[in-house]
Amino acid sequence: MFASISTDKVSARAFEESVTFDISNTLGSYESAILTLGDGTTYEFADENTFYTHTYKSAGSFQSYLTLVSGAASVQSNVITLEIRWPDFNNFEIWHVIEKAGGTAAVWMSASIAPQTFGQNVEDNQVRFYHWDFGDGTKISLTPAETDIFGFIIHNYPAGVYELSLTIEHMNGERKTVVKSIDTNDSATPIPKYSVSSFKVNPGESVTFTGEAYDDDGDQPLYYWSFPNSSNVYLGKEFQEITEVFYDPGIYYVRLEVRDDLRGRRVTYIPIYVGDGYENAGVAPVAIAESSARFGSVPFTAEFTGLNSFDPDGDQLSYRWDINDQWVSVEERTKFGANVSYSFRNSGSYFVNLTVTDSDGNQGSDFFLVYVDGIEVNNISFQVEYLGNNSFHFNANNIVGETDPAVDELIWSFGDGNFASSFPSVSNYYQALGDYEVKLTTRRVDGDFQTQSRVISLTESLVPLSGDLVNNFGNNLFNVGESTSFLVNLDSKNGDTSFRWNLGNLEVREGPTVTNLESFIFYQSEPTFVKVLVSDEAGLATQFERIFYPNTPPTISDFNLHYDVNDPAPLKVGIEAWPFVVDSEYNHESYVYDFGDGSDAFASTSGYFEHSYQKAGTYTISVRVVDAMGLSSSFSKNIVVKENQAPLLTDFNINYNSSAPAPQNVGIELWPYASDSDGSITAYEYSISGIDELIVTEEGYIERFFPSAGSYTVSARVQDNKGLWSEPIIKTFTLNQNQEPSFMGLNLYYNELESAPLLVRIAPHETVIDLDGYIVKYIYDLGNGDVVETTNGSIEYTYQIAGNYTISITAIDNLGGKGDTSRSIDVIQNIPPVIEEIYIGNLAMPAPVELHFYGSFGDYDGGISNTYWSLSNGDTFNDTTWKKIVTEPGEYTVTLTVTDNKGAVATKSKAFRVLENIAPVINAVTVTGNQNIAPTNVGFSVDYVDEHGIDSIAWTFDDGTTQLGDAVVKHFEEGGNFNVSVRVVDSGGLSSSLTQNFDVVKNQSPTISNFNIFHDPNSAEPMKIGIEAWPFAADVDGYIKGYNYIYGDGQESGFTTEGYVEHTYSNNGNYTVVVEVFDNFDAKASFNKIFILNINQPPSISTFDIYYPFNRASPTTILFDYGKYASDDDRIASYRVDFGDGTSIRHTELSATHTYQNPGVYNVRVAVVDNKGAESFVDKSVTILTDEKFFCRQIADLRVKCQVNNNAASN
Repeated sequence: MFASISTDKVSARAFEESVTFDISNTLGSYESAILTLGDGTTYEFADENTFYTHTYKSAGSFQSYLTLVSGAASVQSNVITLEIRWPDFNNFEIWHVIEKAGGTAAVWMSASIAPQTFGQNVEDNQVRFYHWDFGDGTKISLTPAETDIFGFIIHNYPAGVYELSLTIEHMNGERKTVVKSIDTNDSATPIPKYSVSSFKVNPGESVTFTGEAYDDDGDQPLYYWSFPNSSNVYLGKEFQEITEVFYDPGIYYVRLEVRDDLRGRRVTYIPIYVGDGYENAGVAPVAIAESSARFGSVPFTAEFTGLNSFDPDGDQLSYRWDINDQWVSVEERTKFGANVSYSFRNSGSYFVNLTVTDSDGNQGSDFFLVYVDGIEVNNISFQVEYLGNNSFHFNANNIVGETDPAVDELIWSFGDGNFASSFPSVSNYYQALGDYEVKLTTRRVDGDFQTQSRVISLTESLVPLSGDLVNNFGNNLFNVGESTSFLVNLDSKNGDTSFRWNLGNLEVREGPTVTNLESFIFYQSEPTFVKVLVSDEAGLATQFERIFYPNTPPTISDFNLHYDVNDPAPLKVGIEAWPFVVDSEYNHESYVYDFGDGSDAFASTSGYFEHSYQKAGTYTISVRVVDAMGLSSSFSKNIVVKENQAPLLTDFNINYNSSAPAPQNVGIELWPYASDSDGSITAYEYSISGIDELIVTEEGYIERFFPSAGSYTVSARVQDNKGLWSEPIIKTFTLNQNQEPSFMGLNLYYNELESAPLLVRIAPHETVIDLDGYIVKYIYDLGNGDVVETTNGSIEYTYQIAGNYTISITAIDNLGGKGDTSRSIDVIQNIPPVIEEIYIGNLAMPAPVELHFYGSFGDYDGGISNTYWSLSNGDTFNDTTWKKIVTEPGEYTVTLTVTDNKGAVATKSKAFRVLENIAPVINAVTVTGNQNIAPTNVGFSVDYVDEHGIDSIAWTFDDGTTQLGDAVVKHFEEGGNFNVSVRVVDSGGLSSSLTQNFDVVKNQSPTISNFNIFHDPNSAEPMKIGIEAWPFAADVDGYIKGYNYIYGDGQESGFTTEGYVEHTYSNNGNYTVVVEVFDNFDAKASFNKIFILNINQPPSISTFDIYYPFNRASPTTILFDYGKYASDDDRIASYRVDFGDGTSIRHTELSATHTYQNPGVYNVRVAVVDNKGAESFVDKSVTILTDEKFFCRQIADLRVKCQVNNNAASN
């Protein structure tokens, strides 16, 4: 096994780029191939799979390798190190909303894609920090956990223009910064309306985009188009219209951003569908959500509008608003309609989302944020309630919640080391009995802190008091100046209880006469904190407290009247009051309607009511709204009811066929000529003389049946929706008497030569005439007692018996009139068929034989319907001809029976004889082409005699192969003596065989008697030889086709047509050279001889040793040892040493010494020379030091330790 891997890259970006591993260079068989990827994952390759693609999910250096396993053995491949880096930052922008523009503004801002900023599918926690610089000298850094789910933060600016920046820092330290300018004087944003030439196009077609944006501030919008199909970008006020070509199929979302002069902006995306498959794709509407205000203090009411939303297809839109106000139910915080109003009762930031839906169900959405301040609090307090089981409940909802939203943060300290934060209502479990000081610290939105503390005692006898504090209205309100009752409902108590009522600055009530039910009159118009401290006999005190607010009367500023101003009396009017009612406490209970026409006022809980005015006149309508606590207010307005005008009928139509007689239906049409200037037509009156009928109906068109001829008068008038009738219109019309039908003969269709049974088509409709109507029924009397009544003007009838018949026809028209006609017909007798002769084909063939039976026959007055054959051996067949195989020779009789189309029959027979079969005779087998030298093709043919025809001829050869045919050809690779057998089978299945012996000429092999070897040891290439074979090769029966030269050193030439080749040996030696020759039939012969090669090779020397003395300072003597590193096949004659300083020696010694007089670096060459003058050499350098303080000493391990100028060095 050999394991190997490669990759298409050695570096990539995590999440965004993949790496492909290739193991196709792996060799050998193995049971499994496991790829280790270095990031904690592995991959096992399936059969025949050699590629794997992997995407890394984190950055770093990862080492990957392949392991092959076969049984207990395994091998590991090369290791590849991959450098994976974090993906690049996604592009992002700063999104912002300005609240309270023109003054101190609260600006909401976030990253447009926060908090995910790195590639796709990257988790949020890869962002380390959001660094905000607000441009006014303040900065802040936040982690993703410190931002809300939308990444929003709020910053307050004085009015002005600021440049803010956001830097997003990745976990690996990378950063990216964007900068944006904002003008806090501008809170309006432009509306990104647009139109396109087509949302769905074919590849290669263009789309024209037209910007139709507008801005409430009157600015001319700037357009910013981005096209994902081509990366084209257009920015400027001049780019209101852009044309773009889309070449490739797919869905493309074109980004359109519009900006005003104060940098307000909105973005929408336009879908373009290119190619097939998007026939049912929809285009979403564009939602534009806007508010009358986005910043205020409780109680705070804002008006929301979506009227600037639009649908590119022009569909009608529906609107849904969702406000994340967790203080109310889902039903209360969900609104429907283009314009809605919403009241915020608690402080906080609220996400307002608008969803618009078109008629096809496509949706678009937009959102904004509303920030609501609370009411300032100077004093704080909290309630304590014992829950039992050593647990107390602490409640500060009077500070944070409906009554006091100004508190932004709470911190609880329970006195036992436990803490809690951010929750106005908490509980704590105490481990032991005792006294504990509980502290509540609050932080308001303005940054001020306040702290209150209370001491609680936990004893074994404590039993929790529970209950609630309510008023007699069941709410948290009171009417100023009126008595309000308050009740403490206790769920449990420990014996008798006492009550202490505290009404803030108003009154404190306590004592034995004070109960759990007390009444008070509040004269101040401000919230009042009602508290009651309830104590039981166990000494456990529980305080119930609640803020009650002064009830303000509801107000009604207007009401809508729903009616048609052009509609006269009696008039139904819808009175819609609820949209104009404002009740800050949301407790209005009823509406009282006074209609001003003398009818009784009506009270209802519905804010919409309908009333009918019976007479014309001017009336004053008053609506009074009453809340649940009896306070009310009213609003009045006038309505004018007009007098009714009578309707008008100017004419009417009488629709009938004036040329047709009675009876017939007549239509009377009034509606095109009826009108009412101040209402509508509700009834039509028809009075018809002659049939004495009066009809009143809502239909402006009627039909009536007039049974008789005569003159008729119609009087008509119409009634309007108020009951008035028009003046009548009178018209007269006349219906004529009916004329009976008549005939112009009678058409019969049949074959006069055809006998009975005879089919006849009778067609009276072709000759009948009715001048004033049409035929509705025909009566056919067929003259043989059969009668047919039908609406068909043509029938078919079969006469079964020959004879003369009279056919009579009666025609009846649509008014009952009758007409008659008749005609005679002769039906002749049938004549039987005739068989002239029977014919038998193939009688000359012996049995078994396929005989063909056919006959000559016909029918004078019709056709043959059936043909039947029978044979004297009992076989039968139904068809006009018969092919029958007769297997036995002998005498036979065949009979033919034919039947005509009328059932008449004719029969005829014929005798015949079937011959006996005789086997074929083979005269001779002829062999051709066998005198050619093998390999060759040999032909074979056979001469035979057979009276009735041959079915097959089969040839069988010695090698077992077979062929079919009169003459065949077989290929013989080699010559020799062979046999061939032929078998002839006739059409009757009889056969004869013959075997023929024959010879094929054999090929004679070529010969080679010698070859020449040419060698020059003194040439430039002494190891090369030449081999000449062609003069010594011959072939007596062909020619030499080629050669193969075997050189004896493991190499050969392979097949070649060259009779002379050259070869170069690498080493001296004795070589057996073989030459093979091949003839034109690939026969082979060979010849060999021994060749001895002995060419001198230069000697070799691999290195030499240099021995320095202890003192290397010049002058110094060096020993060079080289004899043990030299070798030669023959004999070394001498050594030559060049010492590099201009001196050299040549001798036979195995080493030499030399003294260097001067310091420096010298190149030393040692050459070895053999007895034939060949040589080789090796070079080394020596270093001679200057004459400075230098000494060396030998240590125990035979190394030399030298020191120069007190700095140690080892050599």
